[in-house]
Amino acid sequence: MKKFLLCFLLLAVVAGTGFSVYVWMEEKQAEERIEELKKMRQTASLNQSEEEIEVVPVDFEELKKINPDIYAWITIPGTAIDTPLLQKEGDVSYYLSHSWNGEENKNGAVCSESKYNGQDFEDVHTVLYGNNCEDGSLFGGLESFADEEFFKKHKLIAVYTPEAVRYYRIFAAYEYDGRHLLQSFDCEKPGEFKKYIESIFQQRNLYAQIDGACEVSQGDKILTLSTGSSGNSAHTYLVQGVLEQTFLQ
Repeated sequence: MKKFLLCFLLLAVVAGTGFSVYVWMEEKQAEERIEELKKMRQTASLNQSEEEIEVVPVDFEELKKINPDIYAWITIPGTAIDTPLLQKEGDVSYYLSHSWNGEENKNGAVCSESKYNGQDFEDVHTVLYGNNCEDGSLFGGLESFADEEFFKKHKLIAVYTPEAVRYYRIFAAYEYDGRHLLQSFDCEKPGEFKKYIESIFQQRNLYAQIDGACEVSQGDKILTLSTGSSGNSAHTYLVQGVLEQTFLQ
C-alpha cells in the first residue's frame, strides 16, 4: 500500500511538473510570436511621432503569407497595444482561442466580427475584441485607461490597412454591462447613433473616463476596443475613439 501511495505521489509530481513546463513553453512561444510580429511592423523614422506617419508602416504582403485573415494593424502609442487585426469569415470566436498565425493559443488575437463589420473601417461603428491577457499582451493593458492621468496622456489610436492610415481620438473608457454593442445599437440608423453616443457621454460609474471636450456627432465613425473586465467576469471594458484623420495610400 505504501509503495502504491509513493508511486502515485511520484506520478502526481511528474504530471504537475510536466504541466508547468507545458504552460511555461506556451507562454514563451507567445512572447516570441509577439516579438516576431513587432519586428515585422516596419519602424518609422525616429524623428517622427506616430501622429506624423502618413505611409502604412506594415508589410501586409508578408503578414498575409503567414495568415490571410490578417487585414489591419492597431497600435496605441505609449502602450503595449501593437498588434495585427484578424477576421475569420463565419466564425466569430475563432481568434479568441487562436493566435495571429492561426495556431491554437489561450490568449487568442485581436479580431472583429464579419457579420457586423467589414475590413475597410467604413462602418459607422467598428468593434474590435481582444482577451484581457495577464501578461499585458493584446488588450491586457486596456484597463489602464481607467486611470485619469493615463487616459489624458494616451489619446491616439492608429489603425493601418493596406489602403490607408487612420487616426482615432480616444474620448471614452469605462466598464460596460456586457451587452453585445452591435446587436444592441444599430448605429447605421441616425437616431440610434445619436442615442448611443449620448449614452456614452452620460456614463457615471466611478472609473469612467470621458473626454467632454471631444465632439462626436452624426456622420462620424467610431472605433471600440472591447475586452473582459477584470473586476466582473460578466462585464466588458471599453475604450472608444472617433475617427479624426485618414491618409489614403
